[in-house]
Amino acid sequence: MNTPLMMATLPTISEARLPDTYQHAVTALEQATAIDECQSWADKAMALASYARQSRDDRLHKMAIRIQARATRRCGELLASVPRNPGGSPTHKATRAGVNPSSPSSEFVTDGLKRVDGIYAAGHDANMSTGQIKAALRVAAVPKADFERQVESDAPPTVTTLTQQGKKVRPLVDLEGIDPADFASATQAQGALNRLADYCAAHDPARIARAFKPHERQALRDRIAVIDAWLDRFVVNLPE
Repeated sequence: MNTPLMMATLPTISEARLPDTYQHAVTALEQATAIDECQSWADKAMALASYARQSRDDRLHKMAIRIQARATRRCGELLASVPRNPGGSPTHKATRAGVNPSSPSSEFVTDGLKRVDGIYAAGHDANMSTGQIKAALRVAAVPKADFERQVESDAPPTVTTLTQQGKKVRPLVDLEGIDPADFASATQAQGALNRLADYCAAHDPARIARAFKPHERQALRDRIAVIDAWLDRFVVNLPE
């Protein structure tokens, strides 16, 4: 992979010490503990992807996209583990591998959702921009199984695509221990139930039932049976 031509075209690639095989890259990123190290991997992989695209090396391009996605996600995982102080003055300054509570930090403000000073201080101290911090947190919010399935597919998604997916999970919200995927599904269910309740309140069920044609009725009964059984289990398991 580290050919003389590549080194001449992208001299910074050698500084990233990219492993000889993709599996080595996966292992190294899983074990990484420094935010700036992971961001460096992401930057170098992005440059490598650009080189591969220009040289029309599809295999190398896909590998670089996968490495960039994994490096960005690992950044987000490390950032999410940093202590935070919502609503108060920032009290932490990040070091290479974590946070030094004794060091002061300048004030950081998020995009209006919530102040997460410890996380943003750590990211800025690792030379990440605010946009890169947000992207990393959102990529890390994509459910693990879904992330792995997509990244290891024959058409791995870009970090931009994964960032859009992570927005739906709202990684900066305190989920109080709820699995992010379950939280997202519960939000969808709440919307569906609200729409159904509004529809029921506005329509006479007897009139609606008579409006279906004979060939549609059995399929409707089958769907209603599924819904009825699901709602029974849902209500029984809904905490007080």
